[in-house]
Amino acid sequence: MCLLYFRLPRFGRVVVRLSDRNQTIIELFINTVFVSHDFGILDGIMRDDYIQHNPDVAQGKAGFRQFFEKTFQAIPERCEAS
Repeated sequence: MCLLYFRLPRFGRVVVRLSDRNQTIIELFINTVFVSHDFGILDGIMRDDYIQHNPDVAQGKAGFRQFFEKTFQAIPERCEAS
């Protein structure tokens, strides 16, 4: 079991326990999209009506992809997964 930590503006620090399945999906997503800059996985794990909570990113899978494609073009260095 893995714990995911993040902050929500109105609630502060939040801890979520991830099942092994969810942990695998998140690791695959991070390594594929954010480390390798490969968006091919999105159709299998992200809904078209994905709800984006970042006001700088358009709603939906298409908005997510568009934002990060531009970001990766502007900052092409790939991240190291830790």
